[in-house]
Amino acid sequence: MIQNRGRTQEHDGGCTITMLASSGARSALICLAGDIDQSASERLCSAADWLAAVAPASVLIDLGAVTFAGAALPNFVARAYGALPDGSALALCRARPMTRRVLELTGMERIATLREHLPASPALVNQDTDIF
Repeated sequence: MIQNRGRTQEHDGGCTITMLASSGARSALICLAGDIDQSASERLCSAADWLAAVAPASVLIDLGAVTFAGAALPNFVARAYGALPDGSALALCRARPMTRRVLELTGMERIATLREHLPASPALVNQDTDIF
């Protein structure tokens, strides 16, 4: 299902991307679910473009519901990192062992912090939401 500011449509792809931004865009959360493969690339590019527009100071990417991670995941992480303002922090949270391995093999820990858990973030309680 795709929702974009009140618009909903079905999607037959294998992944869901949910994006949340705090008021004033000090922080953002992107939740990825399902198969993150080449078929998700266009929507992942849109998510990176959204980050560039929001320009948050910190970003958490929740990978806890990712069932498969191909090359599209590190490509997205690199693009997301490049879309952020200088000095912004990027953290990848709750990656399963195989997903974490993909991130480590591709050197993503050099541009993002790998975290075991998703931290509680009261700043995201009143947020704008887009689901792709």
